[in-house]
Amino acid sequence: MAANAKEFYAKSVRRLSPKERLRLAAMILNDLTNSHEEVDFSDSWSDQDLQDLTTFTLSHSENPHEPKKEENS
Repeated sequence: MAANAKEFYAKSVRRLSPKERLRLAAMILNDLTNSHEEVDFSDSWSDQDLQDLTTFTLSHSENPHEPKKEENS
């Protein structure tokens, strides 16, 4: 779905004027806030949540076995 949203944005939304893009964004946010879908406020984590967290953490962590990069000042 993300690729579809990015593609739609690039082909359609990006062509609009900044004023029209802001108007569209407001329409989308208003639609979402008026939605009657229930928000899940549970404290439990799904398997997908844990997998996403692990993936994010590993992709943003430093490798302790990799030599530190020296910064040129």
